[in-house]
Amino acid sequence: MVHPGAFKGLRKDFLLGEKAYFSAAMEGGSAKDALAIIQRRFFKRFPLSLPQDTEPPPEHLAAVDDDKPDEEPEGPDKQVMTAEEYNAALKDLEDRRKLLQFRRGVSDLQPDMAIPVYAKNKLCHGIANQTLANLPVHERQQL
Repeated sequence: MVHPGAFKGLRKDFLLGEKAYFSAAMEGGSAKDALAIIQRRFFKRFPLSLPQDTEPPPEHLAAVDDDKPDEEPEGPDKQVMTAEEYNAALKDLEDRRKLLQFRRGVSDLQPDMAIPVYAKNKLCHGIANQTLANLPVHERQQL
């Protein structure tokens, strides 16, 4: 049986909608910047706090403003926390960092999907699983 892919529902729809933007960025030589923008927009719609098997409510999606700057999360303050609270906050922060790194690294896509993903700190093409920087010109046109 074929693996159904890592993205389903609204997440998959969002990424498929970004395909043309990413293809144009590749043609213009700015694939890394485009990928960063796509990831930023993705996490605005599908925050880390939302489980992978849960779709965001329509009200949340309607309220997303891509032009609004992201809020900087505040780190734990050792001055106002007990040692246990501070250590727990640091653990939560590290868990969130690992979850973000994992979700950005998802690269197990359907073979027929030409969606760019971040895998092992390299831009990869979902079909060929090749580094985009080394992708031959004749393959770039297929994106």
